Amino acid sequence: MTSDRDVLLPAFSVSNIHIPEVLTKRKLASILAQVYDPHGLICPFISGVKVLLQDVWLKGLDWDEPLALDSFESGPETLQNFKQAAATGKEVTLPRWVGVLNSGDAQLHIFCDSSRRLYADCAYLRVNSPRGICCSLIAAKSRLITPKLLEVKFGPKFELLACYLAVKLSKSILSAFAIVGSLSVFCWTDSLICLNWIRGNAYQHDIFVRNRLLFIKSSNYSWGYVPTDQNPADIPTRGTLPLGYLWWSGPSWLSQGESDWPSSSLCSKGDASLLVADVSSVNKAGMAYDNDVVNPKRVSRWRKLVRSFAWLAKIFNKSSSFKPGEVSVEEEAGAELIVLRQ
Repeated sequence: MTSDRDVLLPAFSVSNIHIPEVLTKRKLASILAQVYDPHGLICPFISGVKVLLQDVWLKGLDWDEPLALDSFESGPETLQNFKQAAATGKEVTLPRWVGVLNSGDAQLHIFCDSSRRLYADCAYLRVNSPRGICCSLIAAKSRLITPKLLEVKFGPKFELLACYLAVKLSKSILSAFAIVGSLSVFCWTDSLICLNWIRGNAYQHDIFVRNRLLFIKSSNYSWGYVPTDQNPADIPTRGTLPLGYLWWSGPSWLSQGESDWPSSSLCSKGDASLLVADVSSVNKAGMAYDNDVVNPKRVSRWRKLVRSFAWLAKIFNKSSSFKPGEVSVEEEAGAELIVLRQ
């Protein structure tokens, strides 16, 4: 923060970052350590360098062994982009006040994206004030795909990791903005597969997808589709420079009325009733209280009633993980929720 203006200045300047002609793993790690950006506002500047450092680690090179950048994918281009970003990064300033006067006029929008090497999210605060609608970048996060996952082609699961990170990022932001009350949260992704996963039944998928879907659904946010060319989270995953309006303020339609948002924008919220089964389909299957399939008046123990609902939910959902004699703790918890909502 500066003394004469109420703005943020990321600690990213060519004057305090020395980039040697001959790089080693030690020097590359030192360069990244010199970038202080807790909000992730300039993560596109360093995303390529993070990928390069991971490649160096995977090759098992010594700390002081000179790096042949030509042997790495996009090695020379990554370093050139970083030098360019370091030379212009000192010009980046962001106002600390984002225009929030009343929490009822503010919304939190988080965009998600992933590449085959990393996934990223960026969060914008959309404030509807008497002076108009203002959108500001307030936080961003990027994470490398772990080496274990790089060995397999996960495809949409990488996009799901970005959605999972979006929910975690939103919780951090909401706790910081608790002073202004609750904010409406909207999450956006360019993966239609992930949107269908979020809309559907988490227990139809393998354990990796299931656990992350359960966490995403617990947030009860609104999810929508955004075209790739309008997704600001695509910028850090590609390391696109220089940064423009899309990164600092989000897509242009975000500063307009909700009627101007993408037509397929708002999807159904992550209803907790979908944790095991859609309540409406369960009722159609004859699980309502006034039916003899599962009648609470004929069951003397609560646990037995819950397990009966869990079994029927597995059958009607045709769970791929169905095994005789097995009802997981999570399935019992979901069934208990269904019983309580009847």
